[in-house]
Amino acid sequence: TFLLIYFININKIEKKVEISKKEIFEKNHLHVRLGYIFSEIKPNNLKNAFYLEEEKNKKALFVIFDNKVDPDPNFSGYMQGKIFINDKNDLMLKISSLEDENIKPREEILYKNVKKLEYRFLAISDNKLKTYLKEDVTKNLSWYNFWPEDKKSLPSSICIKVNDADFAFFTFDTNAIITYKING
Repeated sequence: TFLLIYFININKIEKKVEISKKEIFEKNHLHVRLGYIFSEIKPNNLKNAFYLEEEKNKKALFVIFDNKVDPDPNFSGYMQGKIFINDKNDLMLKISSLEDENIKPREEILYKNVKKLEYRFLAISDNKLKTYLKEDVTKNLSWYNFWPEDKKSLPSSICIKVNDADFAFFTFDTNAIITYKING
């Protein structure tokens, strides 16, 4: 009886460990994948490289990024990425070609079972973004809860809350640096 109880308890502990490992792996995958995408955002003359859009009462984040070399050559180089929640509540990344609309987009699951998704964008204070102001950090720096398509620049930092997990990413916007040096 003692051994049976011992093995039952060991089995319960092993199941809890497996669930924890799976959750950690999913969070790590999301962080690494989005970190790569946000570090490779590139401006494009035809489209804005970064913006948030409201779709079906859900927010979709659009980015143009350098996907570098992909096993499928159709998805190498500069791509349009769309990060959104599908009907199954999975956080998805849809990658589309910028050059050939006939290439069927590729989708990948970034995170399953998303109950809550929030975005925050850290940027130099801007009156044009006043309606999206979440909180002032300093006199010249603010958090915004939306990034419109007509902004034409990148925030310095992107924070994403998926369920109860927070993820932070930095971007590198050469246009913002040039503007800041000229105006600052």
